[in-house]
Amino acid sequence: MFSKKIISTILLTAAVTLSGCASHAKIERKTLNSVSIPAMYEKTINNEIFYSQPVPGVFNGKEMQDVQPLEDVQLSVASAEVMDGIDNLLARHKPLNTTVTDGNADYLLRVTIIANDKKGPVYGDHEFMKSVAKNMLTLGFAGSDYEIVSDFKITYELYQDNQLLHQKTLKMNDSYDHDSGFIEFNKFENVDKASRAAFEKHIGESITTFYQEAKSKMS
Repeated sequence: MFSKKIISTILLTAAVTLSGCASHAKIERKTLNSVSIPAMYEKTINNEIFYSQPVPGVFNGKEMQDVQPLEDVQLSVASAEVMDGIDNLLARHKPLNTTVTDGNADYLLRVTIIANDKKGPVYGDHEFMKSVAKNMLTLGFAGSDYEIVSDFKITYELYQDNQLLHQKTLKMNDSYDHDSGFIEFNKFENVDKASRAAFEKHIGESITTFYQEAKSKMS
């Protein structure tokens, strides 16, 4: 027989869950300032984005695609959601007094992202067993547990007149707990938002560091 304490705990947990309570991933992002590189003042930058990930699909996941321009890579639904708008994301973190343009430019920034999972560089991983255990405890009224996983490599290369000025490669590998509520009707959308937030954090911080390092080579 369950003790009164256990029954009370179950009922309380179920009540809290039914109320829509959820614990979403808390992704804290630093305040980033645009890097000032006097050598690049009033200059133009062309951002090229290359990408690779395993072939998406139920029966795939290990066959890696070639590194290609982003528009030529086969994306999963999750990776397409995260990668959407990366052009604007990179443009937001351009150095001060520069302009991002297509085609010929004073500088070329080549960004290569390699995701290790077919779901993309950052994705929500459903923690099935943990969710099942919690639902058993709450008589089926618990939400779902996810882990927002970052698992990718990114390389930045800055060129001027076909000469490589600076290069940096970083590996992103971290995770955040993300719990959805039982009656959270937009839980999948919120998982996607958390994944995008983690991706934007990594891109913003890494490209800022990259430009800060490039500045020392261009002064």
